[in-house]
Amino acid sequence: MRSIHGGFAAFAAVLFNVSCLFSEETSVGSGITLPAIQEEIRWLQAESFLSEVTTLSRKPVKLSDSAAATFVITQEGIRRSGATTIPELLRMVPGLEVSRIDASKWAITSRGFNGRFSSKLLVLIDGRSVYTPLFSGVYWDIQNYLLEDLERIEVIRGPGGTLWGANAVNGIINIITKNSKDTRGGLIKQWIGTKERNVSGIRYGGNLGKDAYYRCYARYFNHDDSGDVVNADDSVESNDKWDILHGGFRTDWDVSDANSLTLQGDMYNGDINELSRSFERRGEDVSGGNILGLWQHIFSDTSDMKLKMYFDRTYRKTDAQRETRHTFDIDFQHKFCSGSRQEIVWGIGYQLTTDDIKGFTTLMYDPSREGLSTYSAFVQNEITLIPDKLQLTLGTKLMYNDFTEFEIQPSARLLWRPFENHTLWGAVSRAVRTPSRFDRDSVQNVDIPFSPVRIEVSGSNDFVSENVHAYELGYRFQPSKHFFVDIASYYSAYNDLLTSETGDPVFRFSPPPFKIIIPSVHDNKMDGEVYGLEVSANWTVTDYWRLTAGYTLIRTQLDLDKTSTDTGAVKFGEGLSPRNQVQFLSYLDLPYNLEFDSFLYYVDHVASLDIPSYVRLDVRLGWRPTKSMDLSIGGKNLLDDKHPENPRAIGVSATEVERSVFGSISWRF
Repeated sequence: MRSIHGGFAAFAAVLFNVSCLFSEETSVGSGITLPAIQEEIRWLQAESFLSEVTTLSRKPVKLSDSAAATFVITQEGIRRSGATTIPELLRMVPGLEVSRIDASKWAITSRGFNGRFSSKLLVLIDGRSVYTPLFSGVYWDIQNYLLEDLERIEVIRGPGGTLWGANAVNGIINIITKNSKDTRGGLIKQWIGTKERNVSGIRYGGNLGKDAYYRCYARYFNHDDSGDVVNADDSVESNDKWDILHGGFRTDWDVSDANSLTLQGDMYNGDINELSRSFERRGEDVSGGNILGLWQHIFSDTSDMKLKMYFDRTYRKTDAQRETRHTFDIDFQHKFCSGSRQEIVWGIGYQLTTDDIKGFTTLMYDPSREGLSTYSAFVQNEITLIPDKLQLTLGTKLMYNDFTEFEIQPSARLLWRPFENHTLWGAVSRAVRTPSRFDRDSVQNVDIPFSPVRIEVSGSNDFVSENVHAYELGYRFQPSKHFFVDIASYYSAYNDLLTSETGDPVFRFSPPPFKIIIPSVHDNKMDGEVYGLEVSANWTVTDYWRLTAGYTLIRTQLDLDKTSTDTGAVKFGEGLSPRNQVQFLSYLDLPYNLEFDSFLYYVDHVASLDIPSYVRLDVRLGWRPTKSMDLSIGGKNLLDDKHPENPRAIGVSATEVERSVFGSISWRF
């Protein structure tokens, strides 16, 4: 594998040679001059410090004024990314850990404890949680949205439980789709590549009478088998190709100046292949759908409310289990001002999730059917201590759930602007990760080959919520209109982390065959500390070239209770995250409406998974012959023919990420 120095040198050489094609005085195409380019790249500055985020305060706030580690992927950033999936888009975010397990599975988290089912990261799509209460985590393989319909992706690193509740422990990813008013007309998108064989999308939108709009869309995704299987010889084929069809609609109606309604829904169906640990090909059937309604009402310039309801159904059948889940959620929030210096937002919510799980020999649940309710209420008060200088935000979330009953998640955030274009912020928060069905009700049997030994791992009704007390400090400054730096540091103290406690062996003679059962029970006998630094910078070098850089440092220290018998939790957990990550992103506008975009990533080795460090270079060359058409070609992982990124997935053999090339065309009409 090439060294990081070789990768950076190649990246710099490409940029230098391309940028020498023209100077600031050069005409950039047939009748198109630099002012036209300046119009096109307004997103460059907006993505850095002018973007608005709603996730942190449940209201629009400029990124530069947010008291949290915040990053926004904008529409134009999505278009120029060369990505076909949401996980691939998230590689662009400093501070996130994004690694691919096989063709359809990813491990994504923020600030440690990464894995396929990263249990401490909350993911929302238009306010609808896609966090599964079965394992705790996200099935990224079914989030197959048409990327052209995404308004932006907001990423908050650090706890967000005060507003969003349980499981927003290490961060929140909020995926926001466009209002249907902004997607009128048609769109056809076609992508062909050596790995992503066929990615096709179609969308059409229009008016539904006065002040009412709609869109409908469909997207088909087909991925070929990925690279070699990790820790297997060349004779083992990956057999992990997958395809999924996803369709949906959205309507938006401006009923009056004070009222607006949104109704949207999605359906999907797919076949996912994977390779078991014993190198057997397995199939996985997935299907589901959801419908969401939102009513927004404006009482006055200083007061408004939102009422959101959604229903979600998911079905997933694997060789280990079959799950059918229904989720109903209702959420109400009200924002108002109290005097000239206080803005208060409060809300209440209720969620009911029911499941029907049929387990097989290796994984079962007792009971097989369960209904779980969660009641919640929150309040947050933004207090202006010194106008335009000092702001204090206090809030808390109160929750009651069927597993651990009452939970409280308070936070305090302070924002100080000592000088113009300089912002200093700090935060103290508490957040919890409530138990999943796997933590409480699962029974997993692992037979040791060629022996009578069986390890029986079971959940426990005594399992309590994992929790964190997080302390954050950040600084943003903009020394010029072309340069912006964002620095965030943190220290997080975790308590009651998951362990597996081994008991005394049990000899089982009936029913035959004879088994030696080694019981292992889920418990909360580990604490830990995670601390780190996250730095990102945006530099508009010229009117046609922007660079973005990021650096992430993370350290993890874990400790077991004296009574714990889990011998592997500390060593494994401490080495799950790469200690250092570096990224360089370049967006370059060329003559004749050409675009050249480069993405360079360095990821340090992952000790627990025995993954060596790697350098990844993705490039994209785009051409916009008209305002309605986009053409692009590119390549991914160009510096290496293949490399592993994350082999950690229960019962699944991971595969290596291979070099690939692609071409795409999109037409709006």
